[in-house]
Amino acid sequence: IESRQPHFSVDGSRMALIGTQFGQNRDDLFLLTTTGDGGGQIIRQLTTDTATYSYPAISPDGTKIVVVREVLEGDNLGVDLVIIDVASGTPTSLTTDRNVTIETMPRWDSASSLVVYSARPEGTETNEIYFIDIRNPDSGQIRINAPDSDEIMPTFSPDGRYLAYSSNRTGAYQIYVQ
Repeated sequence: IESRQPHFSVDGSRMALIGTQFGQNRDDLFLLTTTGDGGGQIIRQLTTDTATYSYPAISPDGTKIVVVREVLEGDNLGVDLVIIDVASGTPTSLTTDRNVTIETMPRWDSASSLVVYSARPEGTETNEIYFIDIRNPDSGQIRINAPDSDEIMPTFSPDGRYLAYSSNRTGAYQIYVQ
């Protein structure tokens, strides 16, 4: 497996990663158990469909992984966020707009209830920061907007009080904390 984009669980016992198996033309989501025997399975493939996956993030409670899913074949093309249940491997769509908004770089809040991510409308080049409540994804997304700049790589502080992200609003990328 050619692997990349590692993301550790809070307790360090697991690592989500993106990997491409020899002979495959897509990226899948894998879960690596880093402590104990992993119930007899050290690495487990969580996705097997024809979509390609990127930017995994394990929830702080360790029960879910949010990941970017891109469908490249068939009638329902596009990019969305999905949540994968770690125990069962079952995916649940978090966003469903396909390419209306191109989502990337998701991360969890400390309570495992909000996902923050960067996204951009199709046909544009600059990302903005969005939040979505996984308990009620149909309630919509909340957007932080800084016109004419690119906001990427959002992440919550461990206590959930702050949001840090990178923005080029001054002409060069710098870290901002809100």
